[in-house]
Amino acid sequence: MTRAKHRVGIDEASLFARRLKLSGLTEEKGRKATGAIARMKGVVEVFVTEGTQTLSVSYDASKCGLDEIETTLLA
Repeated sequence: MTRAKHRVGIDEASLFARRLKLSGLTEEKGRKATGAIARMKGVVEVFVTEGTQTLSVSYDASKCGLDEIETTLLA
């Protein structure tokens, strides 16, 4: 994952990057997931790699957490 540009309101000391392995990922599901997660407060960057069925996300842990991201994925 590339280093994301600094965004206003993001605490770089609380910046985390995670990769989540997803099963049954299609192009449409990936597009919906990235759109929903990108709108979350504190998310800096999110993208899907379809070949490996992986979702990569960078987020400010003082604004949102991995649990919230996973809940959004399951919705």
